[in-house]
Amino acid sequence: MARQRKTKQSDSDIGLVDPTETAEISEQEQWRLINESGVLKKLESKPRVDDAEEDAALAEEIFNAIIIIIPISFLLLLMEILIHFQYGKHPTLKTMVDRMVSGVPSA
Repeated sequence: MARQRKTKQSDSDIGLVDPTETAEISEQEQWRLINESGVLKKLESKPRVDDAEEDAALAEEIFNAIIIIIPISFLLLLMEILIHFQYGKHPTLKTMVDRMVSGVPSA
């Protein structure tokens, strides 16, 4: 035997309210709810980063990048020179510059 499905309840039976028919809350009541919830205190507690701190952070990132790029670039240059000497060739300045320009990361 087939089961009988339950019929859906209508919105009025469940007690749902149309969002367009919500009650208006007075401005004083809205402010009271905001103050009790502490939303404003959470927003005010965030520390603001000023321009000097932001510039310092950028300078530190640039410094850290340079600290990594320079040794890696010299290692690349050394390996390129050793590869040339391995095959009995003398590297020219042009070939070294071409290799370094393509190997060093750019922004």
